[in-house]
Amino acid sequence: MRTLLLLNSPQVRALDGEMARRAHALAGEGQVEVGFLAGWSSEALFEGMAVRRFESGEALRAFLGAERVDAIVACDVPGAFGAIQGARYQGALIVEVHEIGPSLATLWEMRGQAAIDGFIVPSQQAAEIVRLELGYDALPVEVVPYGVDIAALERSRPEVLPERPVILWAGGEAERHNWRGALEIAARVRSGGKDVELWMLGDGEREDATFQQMLALVARDDLADRCRWVAPTRPEEMAHYCAAAAAAGGCHLVTALDAPFPVTAVEAAACGCPVVAPQGGACAEALEGLAGLYPPTDLRHAVGLVERALGDTAERREAVESARAAVMERYDAGKVAESYGRAIRRIAERPVSTAE
Repeated sequence: MRTLLLLNSPQVRALDGEMARRAHALAGEGQVEVGFLAGWSSEALFEGMAVRRFESGEALRAFLGAERVDAIVACDVPGAFGAIQGARYQGALIVEVHEIGPSLATLWEMRGQAAIDGFIVPSQQAAEIVRLELGYDALPVEVVPYGVDIAALERSRPEVLPERPVILWAGGEAERHNWRGALEIAARVRSGGKDVELWMLGDGEREDATFQQMLALVARDDLADRCRWVAPTRPEEMAHYCAAAAAAGGCHLVTALDAPFPVTAVEAAACGCPVVAPQGGACAEALEGLAGLYPPTDLRHAVGLVERALGDTAERREAVESARAAVMERYDAGKVAESYGRAIRRIAERPVSTAE
């Protein structure tokens, strides 16, 4: 089966490494080509693979009109669907969704127009959105989470050990990341007598007005000398920060609810860093058994979980080992890549019902 993995510039942290692992796994099973619709941030990750660069939708359309492709896996590339339809493509079209936002809006507009054969999503929450909110309930929706390169994470060592426990938070300045919640929780932990630092790992987005609001809250909550903002943070750097927080007796704090998959939290658990996350959405689904979960509006509960996760206690050590074992069982990169290949084959080889 000749498969074209169609990619655009990633909008989700760590997606480039994840897609590279999936592409290499597919290449071991059949003829696979990687197609870029725009500049990819880590093209070197696909070294050794057949790579095509489509400068425009017309170039993609011409390629599909001249070449036989059995399956297209379109990963967050809504702009490619017009070219695929225009080429009168006859193979399987599998849509891979990682960004809960613009991609889904485009899929809604395409209902009843595009010959989509199935979806691959990172969580059951995303699957429910595709089925219930977008109305694709008659099509297969396969759930394939992100994988974690356990061996690479185990090699991560902090360059500098923090002087005090670190509350590690990852996100951006957009309201949906709920950076206000992270500041509030850290301030309450500090006011309760815990000498901690708050490390906020950004996603590269920078809105001056929002950042000024953030600085004002940092000053108000007496966090100025204990708050560190690092942006942008490359995915490959994440493990070093997680390892540093783990070694210093800290934890990873999640405050956002709308992440399609909490990859940084899973990596933190693999690094031996306790995780505290909201009880809802894809977080609760992915982190069951890996994290302390709190009701999203109950910051007091969150503060208690963070306080218990700090330091070096028998309870913490037991929780860390249990979470690490669960990550290895559920999110090992090799296992996830294999399940990705099986998901593609199930959709591509599925008989099409005349009722659809």
